[in-house]
Amino acid sequence: MLFRSALAQIKKKEFEKATELAPQIANLPRRAVVKIAIAQGLPDDQQQARFDLLTEVERELRKEEPSANVAKILLGRVALIAPLDRNQGLVALEQSLQAMNKLDHFDLKNSAAPKLGIKGSWRSESLADIPRIGFSFRSAIEPLIATEFENLLNLTDTLKVREFRGLAQLEIARLFLEKH
Repeated sequence: MLFRSALAQIKKKEFEKATELAPQIANLPRRAVVKIAIAQGLPDDQQQARFDLLTEVERELRKEEPSANVAKILLGRVALIAPLDRNQGLVALEQSLQAMNKLDHFDLKNSAAPKLGIKGSWRSESLADIPRIGFSFRSAIEPLIATEFENLLNLTDTLKVREFRGLAQLEIARLFLEKH
């Protein structure tokens, strides 16, 4: 209930109310999505607040067991932190890739928001997918592609699963060619 209420406040641009609700959300991935949504909605003159929220997301998700949802949320964090600070964006991407390395399966091409609803209730899961903030690998690398092409490729070498690594490198190459 708090999760949906916080998302509704964000939609109404009531960021202070959403910020008050966020710490009350017990589920860490849901709380992280709310903080990411707040960070995305903040005006450009509040970059430090945006950066602080994104740092909190990373700190809180360290406590969470690795999952596809956590990896997607970390990719969403990269998409927002990279335009603020490229170096932090690369570090955040490395953390995302480390989370993926702990998974047996992760679909790099899936750009859907993480499923944070009640398990088994498709209606709940789809309603909880409201924030579409760029939870994909492509969204994460896009702000970095123009200046950090080689670093992005080098980071993908850390992916243990060969298929992940190949798909990630292919996506980087595609995006680079589209932009240049």
